[in-house]
Amino acid sequence: MNPRHTIEHDPSEPKIDRRPESFRLFFVLLALGWAWYLYFVPFDWRSILVGLVTGGALMLWASVRFKHLW
Repeated sequence: MNPRHTIEHDPSEPKIDRRPESFRLFFVLLALGWAWYLYFVPFDWRSILVGLVTGGALMLWASVRFKHLW
């Protein structure tokens, strides 16, 4: 029987940052912006722009959240 393998840890290794990201307020403001927009403005070319901004915000959030930054 082989001896049990032990893992050596670096005592000066930095802790993993597990704080929640700061996008919660951004998503609330984005949702309010969507609600205002859909209530007051008929669909037109600006709808496409709002969709692109929302998609870009989601991509930015995902890249920060999952550490796949460009």
